[in-house]
Amino acid sequence: GRAMLDLHNQIKLAMIQGDAEHQYLLGYRYYLGEEVVQDFKSAVILFSQAGEQEFVRAQFILGLMYYEGHGVDQDFSKARYWFRKAADNGNIWGKFYIALMNRDPKIASRDIKRIDIFEQKNL
Repeated sequence: GRAMLDLHNQIKLAMIQGDAEHQYLLGYRYYLGEEVVQDFKSAVILFSQAGEQEFVRAQFILGLMYYEGHGVDQDFSKARYWFRKAADNGNIWGKFYIALMNRDPKIASRDIKRIDIFEQKNL
């Protein structure tokens, strides 16, 4: 009862105030189902808000969710977008997954035009 209400208020406050770290932490609770009912949609919303504010952990986990299709539809373009943002902010795992995606012919052939355009802009 009261703990859930308090958590709900924290979530609303984090979303309104735009505090990236709290958005990430609350998103992670939804992602794991920790003290809340597991809800990937809420996790993605909170991670996206934090990621757009350059919160690197949120950027990487979004990349991973889209790459694996975990809690969202698998989408290699969205995975690449978030991995690139994480990599640009110094996340080594973001760089690793971009390299992995570039080497996988199934992903590369599906996403080849986006890869070429994106990589040329960042040379």
